Amino acid sequence: MSHFVKVALYFFASALVTLGFGIGAGFASGALFGGILVSALVSAAAVAGGVFLTVQARSLFNLMQTGRFIQYGSFWLSGLVALKVAALLFSSVLVVTNGALASLVATAICFTAATASGRIPWKGRTWLPVRMKSRK
Repeated sequence: MSHFVKVALYFFASALVTLGFGIGAGFASGALFGGILVSALVSAAAVAGGVFLTVQARSLFNLMQTGRFIQYGSFWLSGLVALKVAALLFSSVLVVTNGALASLVATAICFTAATASGRIPWKGRTWLPVRMKSRK
């Protein structure tokens, strides 16, 4: 299984926990199956968007490493957008009261669990971006 799929599964689990406990967003009453499906869609969109934003930041600023701040921020932002769009499309299933909080909690749970389990490496990674050395 690829790294992308494994991280998407971590994000799916963290979205289920966040939405299940109603932290910033939650499932409408009696919409358990639909909520699980919407969680999967939001997770897939958040991971794809997070990867896209991270790659764009890396190329835009000529970075060797984006750093955890940019990477986590990209996933938080894409999760927020995914939640807002899902709330518009699936209003009978998903209720979003504070999308920024819901995305923050889901991203924090995802990356904490993935780092603790060794899926996301800790060594050699920085919190701040690292520019690529200029070639002359």
